[in-house]
Formats: sequence, structure tokens, C-alpha cells
Amino acid sequence: MSRLLERPLERADLAACLEVFYAASDELYARWNQPPLPRHDADRLRSLFGELAFGPGGNGWVVARGEGPPVAFGIAIEREATWFLSFLFVQPGVQAGGLGRGLLRRLGPDPGSPAAEAGALRHTCIDSLQPISAGLYATFGLLPRVPIYELLGRPREGALPALPDGVIAVPFLLPATAATGEAVALPSDLLAELEAVDRRVLGWRRRADHRAWLDDGRLLVRYRARDGAPIGYGYVHRSGRSGPIAVRHAELLPAVLGDLLGRLQPPDAWRLYVPGPSAALSALIEAGMRISGNPAIWSSSADGPAWDGYLPASFARL
Repeated sequence: MSRLLERPLERADLAACLEVFYAASDELYARWNQPPLPRHDADRLRSLFGELAFGPGGNGWVVARGEGPPVAFGIAIEREATWFLSFLFVQPGVQAGGLGRGLLRRLGPDPGSPAAEAGALRHTCIDSLQPISAGLYATFGLLPRVPIYELLGRPREGALPALPDGVIAVPFLLPATAATGEAVALPSDLLAELEAVDRRVLGWRRRADHRAWLDDGRLLVRYRARDGAPIGYGYVHRSGRSGPIAVRHAELLPAVLGDLLGRLQPPDAWRLYVPGPSAALSALIEAGMRISGNPAIWSSSADGPAWDGYLPASFARL
């Protein structure tokens, strides 16, 4: 039998990585008597693998048997002095062989990058059903810190507060690409506003991620004070996907959510990812939304985002 070898992720590996992801997830959920993951998002998930691994700050590695398809893969991204593990999955049957630990070493921050310096933030999100992963990441200094819940549903009309006087909402939807196929440049004032909020709420800048959310067709709404000072922003998609949503003042989050979720009508339900410390959690539940499944656990080398004023877009890219 061919020896297992670590090598950099290639675009030709993405379909096999998707199979590893579903096989590992299904095996985990079966152990807990839960249904397998639906496959309706498979194409979007495979695209996300490639976008993160081969985009700015991306790093991807696989483990394969000789020239065969991957049996394990991992993807991490760097954003300034921040490193985030987006995916790490190992095929059932080879999960006890130390493959995950080996991939983690490969996926660490590039030597010399800001994310490799002492005190830089390193973090990930893990399924709360997977204590083995929690233990592995803890040995790399990523300690479990904050639960993040998936909420589904539609808030009852009027159940969330309106924006207070003095808060101005400014919608933005990326225009279609030019006939030449070149991407439309983002306005400099828009980027400056987003970065001001990100630095206050998260602590790092992430232009590539904002570009990806806008390219996804998400509606961006910026929130400003009357004097034009940036207060926050939020993204929503007509499919019901939402996030990220960030506000500099946590008490404004329920009102921002009320404004955002009233701008589109998804065909089914809204999906939001809400941290346990967020005041939005109780507000959304009281408004009629429900917690779905098990929480993810944000695990990190140190305290991170201002979770009381932030809702991530997913567990793979905060």
C-alpha cells in the first residue's frame, strides 16, 4: 500500500477534499445519532475551499496515498497579525494516525509574517460534538472560549427595535462586472468605513473577504452617525444567508438586525450565527427564531473579537 504523504493542496484536489469533508462529518454525526449533512451546498462549499486556499493569505495542504486522492486536508488563512484555521478534516479509517496534527504544523503562519509573531491571534471554530478536535487544538494553544449558535427562522414583524434617531443606513450592492470581465473596483470610502469598523470590532483588516461577500451577491448596509462616522455594517443575501454583521456599540446590534433582516425576503428562513455573549441571541429568540443543532466553539490563543457586537458569516471565515 502506498505511503501517506503530505503535500500542498492543488485545485485538482478540491472535489476529493469535499468527499473527505462529507465522509468525516457524516461519521461524526452518525456517532451522535444525528442525520448527515445535506448536499445542496456542495458546489458552493467546494468553491469556498478554493477561494480560501488560493486567495490572499491562503494556505492549503493535503495528505494522500502516493498519487491517489487526498484522505485528509486542511485550509488556513492569514489576515494581518491573525491566523484562522478554516478547515481540517480527515477521512474515517485514518483518523487515529496523527494526520491532523501533521497538517496543523504545515498550516501554521508563514515564518516572518505578522501572524507568526508572539502575541498574534490564532483561532478556529470547531463542532461542539468533537472533543477530540478540541483537545488537539488545545495542544496548539487554541483553547475553547466562546459558543456560536446557528439560528434559523424569521423574526416576527416589529419584534426587533427600529434604528434609533441619528443612525443612518446606507445600502450598497456590487454592480455587475464590466463587459470586459474585469471586476468592478470597490469605492475607497466604502473600504475605509469597513476597515474602521473591523479594526475596532475584530482587530484586523480583511479586504479580500469583503470582496468575496460582495461578489457572492450579498447586500451590504453601512451604518453611520449623522456626522458620517462609521458605526457598523451588515450583509444579507436573498437566499437567507447573513453576515458578517459588526457594530462598534453592542447595544445597537438588535436594531441593526431588525433593519437588515427587513430588507430582503428569503424563500425559506434566515440563517444567522450568533455568539453566546451577544445581546442579539435573546432578542432573536424572543422574536421567534430558534437555535438549530449544536453550537460551534470558537477556540483561540487569546481573547479576540468583541463578540457582543459581532455576528460571523460562517464557521469557516469569521
